[in-house]
Amino acid sequence: MVDGVFARAFKTGVRPVEVGRRLVREMEEHRSVDVHGRRIVPNQFAVFLSPTDAATFAGIHDALVAELIDSVEDYAAQEGYYFMGQVTVDFVE
Repeated sequence: MVDGVFARAFKTGVRPVEVGRRLVREMEEHRSVDVHGRRIVPNQFAVFLSPTDAATFAGIHDALVAELIDSVEDYAAQEGYYFMGQVTVDFVE
């Protein structure tokens, strides 16, 4: 889960590349091994945004979510990680 640190960390607003980096970091920090020895990573992400940042992303919401999901899936494939379900990214204001 992505917590609400963006408003404090990025004074000029949240940038999509920073959201992507944070999702990758969350995967790395919360990976585990299942009973079959596969490396499992989170598949559900909630990105908490300030109202200002949420408004900034409103026009590109669907495309941004699709891009973030693709990026997370690509990274997982490169690292040999597995998901326990479909990858989802939700923006929460």
